Amino acid sequence: MTDGALVYRSENQGAASWGVLLKELDHDDPGTVMRTDLAEKSRERWEPWEPGLTAACIEMVMSEVVLFDDGFTDFLEVDAEEAAWEPPLRQLPGVGREMRWFSGEDVLVREFDGFCLNVRARTEEALERLRDAVPGDWLVG
Repeated sequence: MTDGALVYRSENQGAASWGVLLKELDHDDPGTVMRTDLAEKSRERWEPWEPGLTAACIEMVMSEVVLFDDGFTDFLEVDAEEAAWEPPLRQLPGVGREMRWFSGEDVLVREFDGFCLNVRARTEEALERLRDAVPGDWLVG
C-alpha cells in the first residue's frame, strides 16, 4: 500500500503506479487511480485512471501481452499527418485510456494515443498479413 491506495501495478522503472484508493476497496468494481513518480515528491497525487478495476485489469493484461518483447510482436508509429490508419480488424469494446484495441485472425493490436501501434501475433504469417494490410515503417518487419 502506498499513501492511501492499494497498488496493483508499477511501471518497470518506477515512473508510475496504479492502484485503488483504500476508501473504495469495499465497492464492487472500484475506480482506479494512477500516480506519476515526480522529482518533487510533494507534487505527487493519485489521479483518476479507469472507472473500474475490471477494465483496468483487462487493459493491463492486454498491454503486457502486446509489449512483451518475445515472439511475434512489432511496433508502428503512424504518421499523424498522413491520415488515420484503417484497421483491417474488428475493434474491441473500449478498454484503456487513450487506447483502442483491435483483434483479427491471430493478432491483437493496441493503438495508443491515435498514432502508436503495438502488435502481438500468434504466428509469423498473421504478423506478416497485418504488416501487409497496414503499410508503414514497422520497427521489426
